[in-house]
Order: sequence, then C-alpha cells, then structure tokens
Amino acid sequence: MKTSTFLFNLICLLVLIIGCLNPNKNPFLISKAVLDTHNDKYLLTILQTEYQKPLQPDEQGFSTFESMYRGSFDLLIQNSSGRVTSQVSLNKYFGNDELGCNGSFPLVFKDYNRDGNYDLFSMRLV
Repeated sequence: MKTSTFLFNLICLLVLIIGCLNPNKNPFLISKAVLDTHNDKYLLTILQTEYQKPLQPDEQGFSTFESMYRGSFDLLIQNSSGRVTSQVSLNKYFGNDELGCNGSFPLVFKDYNRDGNYDLFSMRLV
C-alpha cells in the first residue's frame, strides 16, 4: 500500500511540474483534485492542451472571465497506479469552440442521487 501511495504522490508531483512548464509547448495544469472512491484513489486534472494567446481588452471577444487561459482543455482521470483511465476533450461539450478561464478553480464532487457514489463533478470558479 505504501508503494501505491508513493507512486500516486509522485504522479501528482509530475503532473504539477509539467503544468508549470511553458504552456505553448506542454499541457498546462489548470485544476486538479483527488477522488477517493471504490477503494481506490483517482487523480482528476484539467489540462490546457492547446495554448492560444489571451485576448487583450481592445480585441473583439475579450472577456475578463476568459482572459488568462484560452484554447483547448482535457479532463484526465488517472487511478492510483498512474494509469490513465479516461481522457475527455472538454471543448467537444461546448460546441468545439475555444474555451477560456481566468485561473485555477476547484473541482467539486457530489453524490447527486444520494446512493453513496459520486455521480458527477462540477466546476466552480473561486
């Protein structure tokens, strides 16, 4: 069990380090959370996978809510062994348009139907 915990923490650290690198060349970590369910831990991350230069206030389409990060984003789910169990392009769910956010935000989990399992997660701006 100690080995899997160490491995999981190492993967979290590597994701964080990769996210701190230049977003023009590497995926950039926007948000992350750990979900402990079904006797396993899952790391959920939102990564900016394609960088687009933020719009300036005088440019058409500028929004203060999207002014920091623009481009393509993926939701990545990894189990405690570090294996990617799911990767979803978030842009597909928003008409394949470019997305943007103003910074990191928490991922919030909730048991909507009260069956003891997390059904969905929601994103809240800080």
